[in-house]
Amino acid sequence: MDRLPVELVRAIAAEVVTLTDRLSLRRVCRRWRAIVDDVVFTSFEISGRQIRRLVEAILARPRIGASIRALSVQKWAVLRSGALRSGPLSPETKALAKGSCSSTEIGRRWCHELEQGNQEAWFALLLVLVPNLTNLSSNYSWPTDWTTMVVSRAAFKELPTLQALNSLDLTIPMHVKYVSGLHTIPIYQVLPFLHLPSIQTVRVERVADSKSFELSYVYGAGDHPALHPCLRTSPLESLIVNPSHSLEGEGAADLIDSCANLKHFIFQNQNVIDRSLCRIFRPLAFRAPLLGQKHSLEVLHFNNEGDGSSGLGGIVEEDDPAPSDRWFGSFAEFKRLRDLRVRVHNLLNLHPLDRHELVALKDTLPSSLKSLHITDCDEVHCPVLVSNFLDLLAHPSRIPNLEEVFVYSAIAGGPVWGVLREQFAPVQEMFGRAEIKFELSLGRGS
Repeated sequence: MDRLPVELVRAIAAEVVTLTDRLSLRRVCRRWRAIVDDVVFTSFEISGRQIRRLVEAILARPRIGASIRALSVQKWAVLRSGALRSGPLSPETKALAKGSCSSTEIGRRWCHELEQGNQEAWFALLLVLVPNLTNLSSNYSWPTDWTTMVVSRAAFKELPTLQALNSLDLTIPMHVKYVSGLHTIPIYQVLPFLHLPSIQTVRVERVADSKSFELSYVYGAGDHPALHPCLRTSPLESLIVNPSHSLEGEGAADLIDSCANLKHFIFQNQNVIDRSLCRIFRPLAFRAPLLGQKHSLEVLHFNNEGDGSSGLGGIVEEDDPAPSDRWFGSFAEFKRLRDLRVRVHNLLNLHPLDRHELVALKDTLPSSLKSLHITDCDEVHCPVLVSNFLDLLAHPSRIPNLEEVFVYSAIAGGPVWGVLREQFAPVQEMFGRAEIKFELSLGRGS
């Protein structure tokens, strides 16, 4: 071990993921401990049951918390008190919790939750101790809002932490959903992250609107400004939303409108939760907030699983039998858009309420576009798609940067699939002559 080069020892330490194994590296010998200390503590992957242990280790050696750049917390046990070891708190823990709150009463409540072993309360305390954290990944598990409180205060520089956080990934694992009954992540718990000064990427699963929420347990009589949109001041560039319930009213607009220069917006449904709880996908509700990002948007994946059974609320049309199939409108205003994935229903004005004007694909696509994926197509869409593609290819100056076009059939196979391939044959030949890749595929293109 004494003969291994320093660079190799550091490289070995960088590849070790789990907390237990990283700590074991420090015990190999004194030389290794001196070499790997800075590397060992840069990233951690821990379970919910290990949170208290890590907090206590950082309180004993603050250098550990200052070294952590990436943190992944998975396998949360139970969302209620008692999930972690309960018992009296050290004076240092009490002082940290009380000093991180806006009032004595809130500090008292927080300490009580910590003593009861509430893992979410301990997770919130952990975030106070990692001031240089840049990447956070976690199974969602904070229904009592202690984490929301810490992030909100950090966003307004009331706590000296999370100022370097660049990437956030929140998911709800299936076992948590069934054990706890926790189906969605409320938007008000996501918005504080958008106020952070360095945030650039947010991926959140099963997010839902939450106009009526009660935070009196944490915030007393009031609430925090970080729980509201930051009106195009967030540095966020990539927003990936995977909802399973509707984002009612201003829900998704709050997320999009918070961004100053959004570059990637991916809205993709999986519909893995009770469909009776889902509302109808309404593409028109996205148009206004997305147009506010037309100066910067480069990638737009727009409900590319395409069954329209859930999504964004906010527009109710009593005479509209299929609002999920409404035309989104022209994409020509998105001058930087290079990657577009969209349902055929939302790309062209096929809906009866949208046929009042003549729409040609060559006029609705931006000249910057490089990749076009059209999903949910069936035989009734073939004639209009084929004619629009041929018209588009007859005007190559409208698509100078186009490199690939993918069309995904909503049909699983059978004789109809052969009909589709036959109808698109001349289109495929024309795209080939133009040196543009064209594919017709089975499936929704998810």
